[in-house]
Amino acid sequence: MTAAETTPDTSSSDTGPASKPGSVVTVGDNLTLADVWTSLHASAEVWRNVPHDAAQQERIDDSDLSMLRNLSRVPAALWQKLCEALGWTVYGSVGLSRCEGAEIGMVCAAWEASATVLTPDPVACRPAWLLNPALVPESRKLSDLMMAGEDSNLQICLFIAARSEPIEINLPEDTLQGAAPQLTDFLRADLRRRNQPDAEDAALVSMFSGIIDTGEQAYC
Repeated sequence: MTAAETTPDTSSSDTGPASKPGSVVTVGDNLTLADVWTSLHASAEVWRNVPHDAAQQERIDDSDLSMLRNLSRVPAALWQKLCEALGWTVYGSVGLSRCEGAEIGMVCAAWEASATVLTPDPVACRPAWLLNPALVPESRKLSDLMMAGEDSNLQICLFIAARSEPIEINLPEDTLQGAAPQLTDFLRADLRRRNQPDAEDAALVSMFSGIIDTGEQAYC
């Protein structure tokens, strides 16, 4: 997984969207918001089709990130209006995260409206890598991510998926046993990508696998 961004970018020279009354809003190199939306979805398809070309995927990520930064002065309500007309997608929610006034709860609601399930699969996680890092907690501790996630499994999983480095699973085992399958799937994937897993990591992977296999709670 490529780490798209780790800190908010504040160096952009973009002066914000053109917003004369009655005019079409444009950003960056005279792109309309519909152009940005279309480009994000086209890039996603290209990225999906080159799974073994990391260099090409990284170039696509860099290009999309550059374009997304142009949305920083676009009011969230304006982007929401576009996505409501076109139909919500996960990339629409990514664009929303980059808009002025956006909050993580709004992004999660948009993601849920797309009816797309977030899994640890790289293709499913890519939109999370492109989220505005200002909306993702800096802490690596699972306890902090769960507190910031406000009891939303999707929100917590987005926080985990958006990170380029493993998280710190600092909760007791009895608490982890009560986690929903979606969250345990992400925790298991996080453990599996560690360079030097220890015996405790292996035990947690086994426990998480049991929770996922039983499927006692909805994975959504």
